[in-house]
Amino acid sequence: MTARDLIRQRFVELSPALQLGARFLLDHPNEVVVASMRSIAERAGVPPATLVRLAQALGFDGWPGLKEAFVADMGLASKAYGQRAKSLQQRRPDQALTGEMFAAQRANLEATEAHSAAALQRAARLLEQAKHVHIAGFR
Repeated sequence: MTARDLIRQRFVELSPALQLGARFLLDHPNEVVVASMRSIAERAGVPPATLVRLAQALGFDGWPGLKEAFVADMGLASKAYGQRAKSLQQRRPDQALTGEMFAAQRANLEATEAHSAAALQRAARLLEQAKHVHIAGFR
C-alpha cells in the first residue's frame, strides 16, 4: 500500500486539521519529496506540528518516515545507495576512495540496466518536454 493509499484509507478518521494537511499531500505528492516540512505546512495552511501528528496518526514515527514513504512510492529510494553511503562513511582512511567510487558507479549502472530501454526513452521524452524538472537527493 502506498503512502497516498494509506492517507485515503484513513482520511475520514483524521481530525479536520489533519485532513487539511492530508489533502495537500494527496494533491501535491511531488512536493512532499522535494520540499521541506515547513514549506509544505505553510502551503497546506497548517502548522508544521500538524504534519508530524499526521505522520504519527498514519503509523509513522514522525514526518521523516512519511516523507520516506512518499520517496519510496516514487521509486526514488535506494537501499543499496544508502548502504554504500554508510560504508563510505565507515571506511578507514587508508582505503582508496576512488576504487569505491568506481564500484558505486558500476552498481548504479547495473541497477539502471535492469529497467527497459523503452521505459528509459519514455522517461527521457517526458523530461525533455517538462516545463520544470526537480532533482532531489536523499540520504
